[in-house]
Amino acid sequence: MSERKYIGLSWAILMTALFVSEVATARPEYAVRHGINRCTACHVSPYGGGIRTVNGKLYGSRGFQTGPLSKQDLFQFDYRAEFLRAQNGDRKRQGAMLMTANPAAHLPVMKVEDGGAETSVNVTYALGEVDLGLRDAYILIRPVGESRSAASDFVLGRVIAPFGLATDEHRTFTRIATNTSVNKYEMGGGISGDPLETLHYDLFVSDGFQAKGALPSREATWAVIANVRTMPFTGPLAIGASHSRHGGTIADDQDLTATSLYGVLSLDRLIPGFINGSFQAEWVTARGWNNSNFNGGMSNFFPAGGGSAEYTSWAAALSDKTSESIYGLLNWDMTETWTAQLKLDAYMPNNEFRGDVFYRYSGGLRMRLMSNLTTILRYEDSTLTRPGMGDTSSVPGIGQNYLAFLHVWF
Repeated sequence: MSERKYIGLSWAILMTALFVSEVATARPEYAVRHGINRCTACHVSPYGGGIRTVNGKLYGSRGFQTGPLSKQDLFQFDYRAEFLRAQNGDRKRQGAMLMTANPAAHLPVMKVEDGGAETSVNVTYALGEVDLGLRDAYILIRPVGESRSAASDFVLGRVIAPFGLATDEHRTFTRIATNTSVNKYEMGGGISGDPLETLHYDLFVSDGFQAKGALPSREATWAVIANVRTMPFTGPLAIGASHSRHGGTIADDQDLTATSLYGVLSLDRLIPGFINGSFQAEWVTARGWNNSNFNGGMSNFFPAGGGSAEYTSWAAALSDKTSESIYGLLNWDMTETWTAQLKLDAYMPNNEFRGDVFYRYSGGLRMRLMSNLTTILRYEDSTLTRPGMGDTSSVPGIGQNYLAFLHVWF
């Protein structure tokens, strides 16, 4: 298919998603549906994700009967498995795989009823083929009652950076392009607050990405990540912006930067009683993150060692270029159990050559089997518009796949 047709189809999907129906299945969509601009409505961390509060667990049950483990926030267990069948592309990854099994603990050190600050230690560990070892581990200090202010939450430790639009998949192109997936962590300290009911901000300072907390493998000597999100008039739309800068990389003292603009639209609130749904979209630009020395996710596009000489030379030429990516997700709740999903990813390695783009179109169904178990069945088609390189079988980011996800938690 030609570049013009792909671009046209991309915009058609995005514009259709703005006017067709859906229901929230991702964290940001839940919040917008209920006019909440804080991740702590459902999660312990002010950055979202990770351990859920009791409210988060009960809300996630979606009307199904809940067990006793859903009525406490001291412990959580999250299990995810994937089955992949590739029609072409990266056939080496075919089969069933345990993505991760995460036990997590939320341990209050000091808890107060009103006034003062609550302190807790939060730790998550991963057991799986994709990730193994310590995930997030942080101390959270949260003023309560009259002590709560615009600078309400203080975090110290190892966390997922508060950058961009949270997605359930680490494979999403916007997350790969900025090295900010759910498997990437920052070690440092941050502050989050809500100076207004409709305005939220995050600021985090770290010593750069680390792998399993090992200092020799860090990619930068310092980093600053800022995020701001607003929900005007507590309406059906939330919009946000993020910026990150990782400075003084170990290899060549090159700064790595990324910027995100994102939005979430709740069609439930836009047209009450007529459409159950929401739509989310994100645009990101990144400089320096094309370099596989700093971003292992680039193996999805430019495989190290296994690619052709043409891919190798192309990847080298792109290492210091500015990339652009877009993401769009539409969910439509057909019933309380069945949700239809439509997703678009696009990644442009060099915004000076806009004809070279990776595209991924995917769609499928999500089924809620009980209060703490869901499954997703999806088909995806991904390709590259660069002439002569769109039909290779050596790049995981290109090809047709059937995927099945199983998600269990309590």
